[in-house]
Amino acid sequence: MVDAVTEGKPFASLLRITAFMLGAAAAGVALTWWSTQLLANVAQNVLADLREDVFAATLAQPSSLVEDAGTGDLISRVSGDVEAVNTVIARVLPATVSALFMISLTLVGVGVIDWRFTVAIVAVAPIHYFALRHFLRRSGPVYRRSRAAQARRGQQLIETLGGAGTVTALRRTDEHIDRIAETSEHAISFDMQAVRLRTNFFPQLNGAELLGLAAVLSVGYWLVTTGSVSIGAATAAALYFHSLFSPIAVFLSNIDELQDAGASLARLIGVTAMPGRPTSIPASARSEPIGVEVDPGFSHSYDNSTPVIDSISISIAPGERIAVVGSSGAGKTTLAKLIAGIIPVGDGRITVDGKLIDDLSDAELRHEVVLVSQEIHVFVGTIADDLRLCAPDSDDAKIAQAVDTMKAQWIQNFRTDSRPGSGPVGTS
Repeated sequence: MVDAVTEGKPFASLLRITAFMLGAAAAGVALTWWSTQLLANVAQNVLADLREDVFAATLAQPSSLVEDAGTGDLISRVSGDVEAVNTVIARVLPATVSALFMISLTLVGVGVIDWRFTVAIVAVAPIHYFALRHFLRRSGPVYRRSRAAQARRGQQLIETLGGAGTVTALRRTDEHIDRIAETSEHAISFDMQAVRLRTNFFPQLNGAELLGLAAVLSVGYWLVTTGSVSIGAATAAALYFHSLFSPIAVFLSNIDELQDAGASLARLIGVTAMPGRPTSIPASARSEPIGVEVDPGFSHSYDNSTPVIDSISISIAPGERIAVVGSSGAGKTTLAKLIAGIIPVGDGRITVDGKLIDDLSDAELRHEVVLVSQEIHVFVGTIADDLRLCAPDSDDAKIAQAVDTMKAQWIQNFRTDSRPGSGPVGTS
């Protein structure tokens, strides 16, 4: 177009060039939209499968491992980490692929004009390389520690909100608020480190742009004065390089979010890579009452500290009912978790139906021992929906029969004698 003006060509030739440029731009918009749709369709399905795999892998782990990890860590992985990966898939990945394509095509276009323009552009590539290398080396560990810090903050929030009544009753509100503030400040400190790294990274990119454009203009001036290229060719080469500012900035700046998503993806895949134990109930499992034995002298402590349970023995015959009574902190819940296999037994011996707990799979143990805690969770939905969690194939008739049975048992177990001076005659 510049050459057409300098050579005094008819206005119609300018219109033809303009129409060609508009057509190319329209085709680029259409192809960009189409590629974004295709990429989102593939990537979102992969992300949905990954989320389900993480959830399934978590359920397949021993209960003790899930409890040790903490609710905050699990929620952070299936929510915050998934969201970081989703952001990259929906926005960053399409922009990065488009930027790489534009960079490659532009370098080819400059080379077609004159190979010396390409040399001038490539000469500043080491500045981009070393700036990116310096940034990646320092930002990767920061993002990994940031994700872990956010998980700890989430765990503290969940514990405080879940036990809000106890915290308030014991007048420990200020203490727990301080803990939340401490974990939040710890997480924010990593975010600030990432901001400082980005702030130092982008000025280096601006410096590379300055030097690169100066090099292209200098080479263009030399080639025009020697008659090697026309003014229009030199102008096109300079505009080509100027058009690289945006895609190069997009590509290198997206490295930041790719790093963040990479740390999140590693945490998700880390869960799916964990060996899972069988979760299906074995066909040989029985439904008759079983016995539980806690060997004499059994003790248990957390982290090799003072024993929570010290030198006890329990023998529960099949069909027998017992009550373990004690003050708060006496170890009742710990004992129940040990028998249910939620806490590793360690050096002692606990047998269920004559088998050591350590020798039972999670599926076998969960079939034999059920722990119903005070923190009962009822899923949102109807009573039938909750009952079908245990028996998914039950029809409406079976559900109605189960509800009628529960009503009868409830009334039977909690009836109160109406005679004067009498109290409850049955509890369960």
